Amino acid sequence: MNSKKKAISYKVSSINGITNISGDKFISCIALILASQAIGITRIYGISLCQDVMCVSKALSLLGVEILYEKGDCIVKGVGIGGLMCPKNALYMGNSFTITCMLLGLLSTYPFLSFFYGSRKLCSVSMDRVTEPLLSMGSNYISVNGKLPILLIGSEDSIPISYSTNSVSDKVKVAVLLAGLNTSGISIITERILTRNHIELLLQYLNADISVNFIDDSNIITLRGQKELFAKDIYVPSDAFLAAFIVAAALMVENSEVIIHNVMINSDRMGFYRILINMGANITLTNKRKSIIGECIADIFIKTSVLHGGIILEKDLPSIVEEYPIISIIAAYIDGTTVMQGMSLLDTEERNRLNIIICELNKCGVNTEMTDSELIIYGSGGNICGGNVVNVHSDDKIAMSFLILGMVSKQPIIINDVECISSSYTDFISIVNQLGGKIKKLI
Repeated sequence: MNSKKKAISYKVSSINGITNISGDKFISCIALILASQAIGITRIYGISLCQDVMCVSKALSLLGVEILYEKGDCIVKGVGIGGLMCPKNALYMGNSFTITCMLLGLLSTYPFLSFFYGSRKLCSVSMDRVTEPLLSMGSNYISVNGKLPILLIGSEDSIPISYSTNSVSDKVKVAVLLAGLNTSGISIITERILTRNHIELLLQYLNADISVNFIDDSNIITLRGQKELFAKDIYVPSDAFLAAFIVAAALMVENSEVIIHNVMINSDRMGFYRILINMGANITLTNKRKSIIGECIADIFIKTSVLHGGIILEKDLPSIVEEYPIISIIAAYIDGTTVMQGMSLLDTEERNRLNIIICELNKCGVNTEMTDSELIIYGSGGNICGGNVVNVHSDDKIAMSFLILGMVSKQPIIINDVECISSSYTDFISIVNQLGGKIKKLI
């Protein structure tokens, strides 16, 4: 019997309003982890309360960290570098490969055993790309085919490494940096493709001995380990990824005007907006400023726009690696042909997600072509048939993307699993509906 709950998204005539969205999920997770490693008490303002963040919070509690939630904020009593205790129970990672990478990296330099497990979907994902550099640093693990469940055997005397990556994802970089915190000596990461810099900014803010230099078209990140971090208040900006879905809806749905407050606009998160503006989007960034942790933020004004297809270059892919699902939805709806280059750079997880999106777009009547290096989407000119049930494969990004598409489809679109969204974005549906959307959960 299938116990998954469905949701249906209906076409709407407009969405309008001003909204504040929840704190960035990725920064919330990193803030929790780094606060646990600091000396003193950290208050995290605006933290996301989604399931992924709660998994990190519970795991840290099992590792001996005192965490308190008070009026929507989070208070963390840090234990210092090397201060975590052997976990009392197994560590549940939910549906998130990202937080698994974070905690594998963090615990790889602690001389005890840690048992990781997760959802059925997560247990189908290979962890080899993150465990490979951690093995080089001295840790070990036991698993079947490199997948969860994993028994991590932490190293007592971890070894600093020089690691080079050409991935469009920052997940392995984050794992190596977290391992480097409790490793004597200097760990060096060479990024040939620049990725999100949220962890670097937070490490600098909390007094880590870290430097970032751009040399010969690469980011060289140098971290000296076993230097104490000092607790400071952390303010989490609004989630840039969640904002992208609201932006997409406002651009496509007729007669719409929306303002989103306090959204991250770091250079490595601006690719999404640059691409849409080049395609004709009416998007204005106002009240630009820097947050206390060094993140660039702004208020975003979006108005319904007549968009046209375009070419998204390979060099743009790292800055939209999270947003390409919703960009695919926009490309399917608008006039003209959109070509997304650099598909060969996608990791297995992202590639699988893209294949699912293509399959489901085809069911909606959208024509596409896929090669090893390019995705071509032939826009429908506003004529999305809809009327189908989308198998989202328990993927929050796919689920949210097709709920947005349902807002402009001739017939409603149903997704077969709405609960996967709550693992990342508990308030997604309520925000969309408050602005004028019509998304309903089905019993």
